[in-house]
Amino acid sequence: MKLRWMLMLVLLCVAVIAAGCRRSAAPSSVAATNSMLECAARDLLGEAAPVLRLAEPGMCPGHFDIRPSQVAALRRCRVLLRFDFQRAIDGKLAGAIDEGLVIAEIRVPGGLCEPASYTAACRQTADALVGAALLDRTGADERLERIADRMEQRQVECRRRVEALAGMPVVASAHQEAFCRWLGLDVVATFSAADTAGVGQVDQAVRRGEAAGAKLVIANGPEGRKLADALAERLGTPVVVFGNFPALDRGHACFDDLLAANVAALVEATGR
Repeated sequence: MKLRWMLMLVLLCVAVIAAGCRRSAAPSSVAATNSMLECAARDLLGEAAPVLRLAEPGMCPGHFDIRPSQVAALRRCRVLLRFDFQRAIDGKLAGAIDEGLVIAEIRVPGGLCEPASYTAACRQTADALVGAALLDRTGADERLERIADRMEQRQVECRRRVEALAGMPVVASAHQEAFCRWLGLDVVATFSAADTAGVGQVDQAVRRGEAAGAKLVIANGPEGRKLADALAERLGTPVVVFGNFPALDRGHACFDDLLAANVAALVEATGR
């Protein structure tokens, strides 16, 4: 009898381990074009949920190649989360779409780094996951309420940290203009990426920056800082690089960390 119970226990342990291995090796049902939308999906499905990410955080979200291995993996996914400005990739995924992949377009109201934008992205992501039967409506609404509360708290914390910088004149990347204004900064001029900015645009940014007494040049991480450094040299100001997409730290990506890092970089550069 004792031997029989021991044998049953061993078999049970083997079954549990095998099930765990199957879960950990489960293919992704959800894909995201970037780490921001990956964060939203994991916020709703759980941190351990497998999400296929197409572009790394430092890549330009509007211009990246999809590898053949990713196309093959997308054929096994139910939903692809992408932003409204990424529609161009749809044409590369005709085969996966024909096989049932649903494209969920996410549109945010302000800068990508704003808490309200992340909340909006999570709400639209939740709708897509519920529609694909990957999340039930009740569970989605409960998670969305927690996310909204958390983002409200982050907003209060950030505004408190930068309140002394209100009205500070800055020259900013056009992709960070909305976030800078949300922080209370006065954006007196903007510039585009180095490969698209013309001489006239650069000179105009310098003139406006000088006239307003700009204190900082704000660069956009995915675009690089080459042009920002050149502008800062002419204006005699420091450069702050803001990210638009959460970085991956030991495989973990979190919007909250992105927001905190941007605010910390700003505070450090101003010495406030």
